[in-house]
Amino acid sequence: MIAAAILTGGYARRFLGRDKSRLVVSRDGRTILDRQLAMLAPLAADILIVTSAARLADFTGVPGARAVADAHPGAGPLGAILTALDAADADAVFVIGGDMPDVPAALVAALAARHAASGGDVTAPESVRGIEPLAAMYARSARPALAAAFASGDLSLRHALGRVRLDVMPARDVAAHGSPDRLFRNINSPDDLP
Repeated sequence: MIAAAILTGGYARRFLGRDKSRLVVSRDGRTILDRQLAMLAPLAADILIVTSAARLADFTGVPGARAVADAHPGAGPLGAILTALDAADADAVFVIGGDMPDVPAALVAALAARHAASGGDVTAPESVRGIEPLAAMYARSARPALAAAFASGDLSLRHALGRVRLDVMPARDVAAHGSPDRLFRNINSPDDLP
């Protein structure tokens, strides 16, 4: 089994600082976090919620997950992914943004299988926007290159991925699991809510 990390440490300025993972995005009343935990539970032996130190208490005690304070606050997803790689109890971690409600378990399983077969550092799905680094598999072997990018001061996750052995799941393969536009939808503003 893999580990998984839900990244919830963003500032959510367009939501006035409100934690987006706790937004209700479905008719059944489930939050994004509820949906993600249910999706990941059969796949991941270790589920982390990587968040800011200020919000750590909000996630401590969430059933089926453990809260981890981001060791690199303010450094965006790159710092959070480094935190997840250090804290996870597995050699591979599926990373998902805490504002992405529609990534299905079948896609995560396909990415994990592809990742295991490829031997690469990172396996990321492709959409019409390009690769989707916040719905991707990260091997512990990616850590040195990601840490070097971080140390250089360039906090761009996309730039950091240029330093790793990257395997891309083509959009045509991703489409077998649903519309890539829908699968990788993230909730950035109140206008994105149903």
